[in-house]
Amino acid sequence: MKSNDLISPTSVFLVSGGAKGITAHCVIKIAEKYHCKFILFGRSSIDTTIPSWAVNDMDDVSVKKHILEDEKKQGTKPTPLQIQNIARSIKSQFEILNTLQAIKQAGGEAQYISVDVTDFA
Repeated sequence: MKSNDLISPTSVFLVSGGAKGITAHCVIKIAEKYHCKFILFGRSSIDTTIPSWAVNDMDDVSVKKHILEDEKKQGTKPTPLQIQNIARSIKSQFEILNTLQAIKQAGGEAQYISVDVTDFA
């Protein structure tokens, strides 16, 4: 049996940290070749609603400006660290969603589950 016979469209891969970065790139390549299924584990949450003003490839300065405007409208004064954390979360959401879409476009299927594999509980 050849090694590529072991992977088929019914194969399911469990991938830790697979929705962003180099791991995501590898998963997308596997999806292109084998059209299989993936369960992606990551610490990032995808429960956060992306603000209506946010678009996929916004630069960091624009994202932070919008965050500050939104927070001011709500009567809060976020610290630079809070703004940075919100911006990081928004960018993370887009990266995860883009990976899931790329896997689908490549002919695979994917589900993302937010977990911390280092947390025993």
